[in-house]
Amino acid sequence: MSQYLLLFHGQRLPKNKIGRMERMAELDRAGCEISNVLLEGGNPTNDGMKITLDSTKPLHGDPVTSYWVIEASNKKEAVELSRSAPLHEEGMAELYEIVTED
Repeated sequence: MSQYLLLFHGQRLPKNKIGRMERMAELDRAGCEISNVLLEGGNPTNDGMKITLDSTKPLHGDPVTSYWVIEASNKKEAVELSRSAPLHEEGMAELYEIVTED
């Protein structure tokens, strides 16, 4: 089995408390559906920073809003598993295989 990193974009938490609670519950349900292969389900994130040796700058554009680390037999299976994540109309995900020594 290989490990994959899913980076989610465009799924910002609503600003109101009830909306945030509903979205968090939705993320929790999705994680429970694949709990046998979900190695880590990252909490939603706020604005990020680009860090270089010389500077730090706010990220603009389409920031990462959450992440999952999953286990799958191959990339095709990882893509199918990623589809269980609540991707709203504005959302998308990136998939990366994690390199291990195995």
